[in-house]
Amino acid sequence: MNQDVFNVQTRRFLNKVGIQSQREIERAVHQGIKSGSLRGHEKLRAEVLF
Repeated sequence: MNQDVFNVQTRRFLNKVGIQSQREIERAVHQGIKSGSLRGHEKLRAEVLF
C-alpha cells in the first residue's frame, strides 16, 4: 500500500464528511427555527451515524 495515496484519500474522505455534516446540521437547524421547534439558543447534541 502506498502511504501517500492512503493519506490523501483519507484526507479527502474526512474533508467531504466534515463539509456534508456541517451543511446537514445547518439545514436541520434552519428548518427547526423556521418550524418553531427551535428558538436558536438551544444546545444541540450531534453524532455521526454510518
